[in-house]
Amino acid sequence: MTMSFLRELYVKHKFDQRSVLHIVTQDLLHVFDFALAEMWKKERNNGREELTYWFGVRRLCLSSDAESLLNMFEISSERMKFSEMEGLPGRTLSMRQSQYLPMATDTGQFLRAKQAAKAGLQSGYAFPVLNGDDVTAVAVFLSSDRREFNYVLFNSVQALFAVLSRLQKEFTVRE
Repeated sequence: MTMSFLRELYVKHKFDQRSVLHIVTQDLLHVFDFALAEMWKKERNNGREELTYWFGVRRLCLSSDAESLLNMFEISSERMKFSEMEGLPGRTLSMRQSQYLPMATDTGQFLRAKQAAKAGLQSGYAFPVLNGDDVTAVAVFLSSDRREFNYVLFNSVQALFAVLSRLQKEFTVRE
């Protein structure tokens, strides 16, 4: 995805960040063969920053059993909120850096480890979505197979979100 393609996507979708992120997230999910992607949006609650579930995207063509288990995981996620340094999304928010999750079933690394184990989710990544230096959202990608850290995937997705962040800042300045 080139800068010009992403710019056109923003224009086509009337600068709606959610629509653009949904399309990009869906594409990344399929390109890198993830089972599930989540987008967590930053909000202020009683003066505190926290992440709330914004939307999720699932891989198509899963068995009905896998689909049902991912649906249960997604329902449990919809009810959650993450403060800074809390869980994978919260760590990504606080550090403003991408994160690798080697084992989604490790309760010390992933607060939803029990739900992830039931859904067959094994590992993943989280990436901040920035507007300038401000994290506006966190994208989480989870895999149904155990994956070692992949530099190509990590750097590619990180670079893509950096481009999206630059465009978001550019469009915010224009308004």
